[in-house]
Amino acid sequence: MLLPPDDNTFSHMPFLHAAGGETSLLMCLSDKVVPKTDKRPTYRAWKIHTCNPNTMAISRIETGFEDDDVECSPVCYYADEKFCLSFVVGKWEPGIDGDEYRDLRLYKMTGRSLAALDKAELVLPFRVRAGFEWYGKAVFSIGDGRVMHDNLDGIGRYETDVGMIHITRLAPRADHTTSVLVTGFVEGEEEAKTIVYDLDSRKVTGEVKTPGGGQTYKPSLFEGMMAHVVDAGDGVEQHKVEFLKDVG
Repeated sequence: MLLPPDDNTFSHMPFLHAAGGETSLLMCLSDKVVPKTDKRPTYRAWKIHTCNPNTMAISRIETGFEDDDVECSPVCYYADEKFCLSFVVGKWEPGIDGDEYRDLRLYKMTGRSLAALDKAELVLPFRVRAGFEWYGKAVFSIGDGRVMHDNLDGIGRYETDVGMIHITRLAPRADHTTSVLVTGFVEGEEEAKTIVYDLDSRKVTGEVKTPGGGQTYKPSLFEGMMAHVVDAGDGVEQHKVEFLKDVG
């Protein structure tokens, strides 16, 4: 099943979870392309939404960021009687050459529900290419093949080279809290792949494939379900999230 069913709305960055006691799917949606300007390329201003995979009801999560900011890589958990949502935001900033570029930063919001979140706060004081906050720790990449995790206590920071030249997505498994799904590119291979990285052992423990044995792009796994990104057209960032049940 491709989500959303609307042919004119595209999606990516899925995350399956049950933070509120009910299985839900976070993903980023876009129904239009932002035209190219003399300072910015053509792009999609992705926005975070939540979806009930049983009823297919989809609603926007309001983050307070500007309409032209890009929201991506949402991750959610429940702790201390609060929902905790982290995500990466790309804000347009001027470059030294006169063009604008996306300054990617990791943010976190908390609240009594995903519809009532407090103001977003920075998790890390520097740029990231991918990442999330998870039970008081930050897991991130700065654009190369290293997975970094920071205890956010000013002391513990670790890094592991996972054999990739470029990491495009990091996401935890909500049903296996030390497992991180790492999507990226390996030198000499054109197709992205997803591996499993264990936060405790700091080792690669496996690879994530589709039920048919193919590579997965930016997947999420949860209790026998899978959501991953597939191509849905030749236009700008025309992706769809494919939702699968009973994948083992």
